[in-house]
Amino acid sequence: MQKMTYVPIMKTRKAERDAFGETSVAVRDAITPLFELHDVPYDITTIPAKSRNRKDTAWKVINQIATIAGSGYKIFIDMPYLQGDETMSDGSLAIPAIIQDARIAGATVVPVLGIDRPDAYRTAITKSIQRSSGLCLRIP
Repeated sequence: MQKMTYVPIMKTRKAERDAFGETSVAVRDAITPLFELHDVPYDITTIPAKSRNRKDTAWKVINQIATIAGSGYKIFIDMPYLQGDETMSDGSLAIPAIIQDARIAGATVVPVLGIDRPDAYRTAITKSIQRSSGLCLRIP
């Protein structure tokens, strides 16, 4: 019999991150959360004033979530407020860099692709896909 998994859709605000961190092992074994980056230019509780922009916030917040999730747990990451063409300070595309860093932080990160996203976003997500983790398709 196929194991059923519940996929709660959560924003990436501090309260949701904290709540996810408090879940028991039994709950984490039964869910695969989809974290949607919230639409604010910065999270004033965690980002210094000098680096308040969407890609820096995404990097910081998503890495916190991946660290909380830890190894052995899968999380879906959706960044609908990024356009896909943003770059990091080293010139690399932001979305693949953010997802790769989150994987290094420990979690199995699966990028989310909405069918209504811009071409640049789709291209960035394509560069983030790993055979072992796959892709989550989000239909509005």
